[in-house]
Amino acid sequence: MFYVAAIVTGFLNVLLLMVRESRPSLLLVREVKQLRKMTGDESLEALNPDSTPDLRTFVRTALLRPLRLFFTEPIVFACSIMQGACVALIYLFTEALPPIYQSMGLAPAPASLPFFAIALGCLLNILTRLWDTRVAKKQKEKGEKPLPENKITGLFIAAPALAAGLWWFAWVIPPSTTHLHWFVSCVPLFRDEMVLVTSKTHPRLNGMLLESDIYREQHAVVALDRYASFSQPCYDTPDKQACVAYQVMAMVSVLNIVSQTHLVAIAPRWLVEEFAEPLNLRIMPLPLNLNSRTCYLSWHEAAGRDKGHQWMEELLVDICQR
Repeated sequence: MFYVAAIVTGFLNVLLLMVRESRPSLLLVREVKQLRKMTGDESLEALNPDSTPDLRTFVRTALLRPLRLFFTEPIVFACSIMQGACVALIYLFTEALPPIYQSMGLAPAPASLPFFAIALGCLLNILTRLWDTRVAKKQKEKGEKPLPENKITGLFIAAPALAAGLWWFAWVIPPSTTHLHWFVSCVPLFRDEMVLVTSKTHPRLNGMLLESDIYREQHAVVALDRYASFSQPCYDTPDKQACVAYQVMAMVSVLNIVSQTHLVAIAPRWLVEEFAEPLNLRIMPLPLNLNSRTCYLSWHEAAGRDKGHQWMEELLVDICQR
């Protein structure tokens, strides 16, 4: 990402070398210099308010004046803080966005694609600038004096949109939400009771258990690095992950491993009860705060407009709520 930014910045700097000078004070100085050369009158001087004949004047004009405006003019202070926060967010996202979307199952290259959303937002700002220019042109035609408020149409739109976007983003990414695909809608159906599973020949676990007893054993789990791993919420700290001895891709495979070893597992009760007898498994209560999981019906957003999908969704939700 930083290499791309450096390439784009370098390319833009080359283009800037081709832009004609448009600063009025500098153009005036050049014009007066040309007149002195043509007329021979060395007394001609340009009235340039930005002139800095000495270091003291430069410090007062270029350094102290902006600081004074920042602390004494509310509109300058507010706009500076707002612009600084927006730029800081962009730099923050260069570090935050790729890891977030990689944790949701995207490869490193696709995980950088959300930056196009930021680029799109910057491009949409052009529309408000065109609108401001149109308003200013109409005022000029009517002989009215332009007002500063007429140039902040983009702010009226972007400020609430930014706040809403950041709130939305924060509530649909891990760890606040771990079951959602980055482009998936879902609805909760029911909660699964979680239990501890061991083989009936396990030599240690019997009777009432404490959380510390469970995590002293070696565990079999659904791969923790897999997207939306069923086991991941029960192993959310390095200490708990240290007890993981075996990882597979499916919960049924976990139960098979547990039945043939002294490993233990945390699994939904309904699934364990189905395999308890054929696999000779023992079901034990789970002494954890997180002893249940919400099961969701999930679908791609594009399918949400399909009438058949909507009918099936309503039917499943109705059945699960009975």
